[in-house]
Amino acid sequence: MNERLFFSSLLVAIIYLFNLWLFNIELSFTIIVTFFGIITSLLNHGFKSYIFKCLDRITITLIFFIYLYNISLFADKYIQKILVCLLIMSPFLYFISKIPNDKNMCILFHQYGHIQSLIFLSAYNIIC
Repeated sequence: MNERLFFSSLLVAIIYLFNLWLFNIELSFTIIVTFFGIITSLLNHGFKSYIFKCLDRITITLIFFIYLYNISLFADKYIQKILVCLLIMSPFLYFISKIPNDKNMCILFHQYGHIQSLIFLSAYNIIC
């Protein structure tokens, strides 16, 4: 178990659920898939399992393309550019973290991925 990544995922799950409750956000496909991504992250970092690891990576990839599609629906081109830049940073940081196999880079990617997801969902819920 990777405790730092697990508790990072748990904290994001709590923040995410709190936001859903606080802002009375309607469930959508994007919201459900994102929450599923948090669950797969918890499973991946809570248990040593190749299946959970693969499921988490597949879910992250699916979320990437869902977010990319949703960004294209925003009317404001400036917001689109900002969100695309934030989104592109996630896979970039992931691949960078694997080059030196540095645990700190892996944690940085993980934290950024969750922060980026929360930023995107906030923008998605405000605008959509």
